[in-house]
Amino acid sequence: MMHVTEVAIIVTEVAIFVAEVVIFVTEVATRMGADDMDTHEEQAMWNFMSYEEKNHQLYLRQKELLDQFLKTGAISKEQYEKSLHDLTEKMGEEQSNNNDMET
Repeated sequence: MMHVTEVAIIVTEVAIFVAEVVIFVTEVATRMGADDMDTHEEQAMWNFMSYEEKNHQLYLRQKELLDQFLKTGAISKEQYEKSLHDLTEKMGEEQSNNNDMET
């Protein structure tokens, strides 16, 4: 039987993989001229972002998801900290004040 921490780690790794797929699909769609963004302004902004900027935006979305999990009690503070650390490390973000959620 898997421990909850192991499940949280797997969920984080899946989230990182999904973020990478989203970047890839978005870049391909942009090159093909697909318009699947909410607004033209959003798409224009996305088109001009560097890979690093896109990656950072995806990191913020994934962090927001972890924040929500912590807030709703779906994960413990320890799981949150471990998952946030792993996400931050794997996505190449600097560890600053990322742990700003209060429980």
